[in-house]
Amino acid sequence: MSTLFVLLFLISLVGLVVGLAKPALVKQESRQKTGLIFGGATILFFILMAATSPNKPEQQPTTSETTTTNEVSAPDSTNKTSTAPPVLTPPQNKTTTTSTQKTTNTQQKTTDTQQTNPAPMVVTPVPTPASAPINISGSSQQASQTFNLGQGLSIFKLSYTGSDNFSVWLVDSNGSNVSLLANTIGSFSGSKAVPIETAGSYLLNVQAVGPWTVNITQPRDSNPPSTTSFSGSTQTATNLFHLSSGLHVFKLNYTGEDNFSVWLIDHNGENVSLLANTIGSFNGSKAVGIDASGSYMLNVAASGSWSISIQ
Repeated sequence: MSTLFVLLFLISLVGLVVGLAKPALVKQESRQKTGLIFGGATILFFILMAATSPNKPEQQPTTSETTTTNEVSAPDSTNKTSTAPPVLTPPQNKTTTTSTQKTTNTQQKTTDTQQTNPAPMVVTPVPTPASAPINISGSSQQASQTFNLGQGLSIFKLSYTGSDNFSVWLVDSNGSNVSLLANTIGSFSGSKAVPIETAGSYLLNVQAVGPWTVNITQPRDSNPPSTTSFSGSTQTATNLFHLSSGLHVFKLNYTGEDNFSVWLIDHNGENVSLLANTIGSFNGSKAVGIDASGSYMLNVAASGSWSISIQ
């Protein structure tokens, strides 16, 4: 039946094409009428052809496929050439593998973290070594040769023999006065501590009418003795001494007619506390709070006997 409808469908399709081209050949008066007749027939026969066409049977698995499936699912014990069943990995091996992978991943993450965030370096401060002493001398007014000073504490020891004025200025490389080291009339022997803010080249502007000498040192003693008493009879920068943090009382005594001033300074030469500043004889004391344990010294300006004790 399906074959019949296929032939009728083809005949009506040919008639439709010919009738639309020349309606007289199919004995029709117009193309419109031809289209209705043969077009309708074509559609009808196409529907009948599709409706009567047999369904395709479902494909059955071939013998070879079935045999293969059976061999995989349940291998025949009599078939010597059949493939052996796969060996399953024991569960404990999987656990061991997973544990090993986790351990490896953890170690890798630890290594990555250590590489990304390296441990901070502990830098131990190295004390600046003391420079070699500098000795300068002359016998008249003079601008000394230049010399280099490092940053920090510098001690100037001065000596003069004469009856006229003796004054010494420390001058930097720009010609600016840094500190008045001495200013007296007549012979002099004393010392002064000066903080050097900037390392560089310096010189001395000396006014004198007689022989003079200046010795320059830059002490860097990080562990000085705990000296508690000092005395002298002129301008003096004492030796470095150790002070612990906390409250300390300074007792001061001076016999003379001129100015008497005492500064407590730190290991860099910076002023910490003005202990006394008076004219004429003096006997008194002052309490000072020390913030940090370390090296300290006294800068004393005097022209008579003085003594200082620390409690």
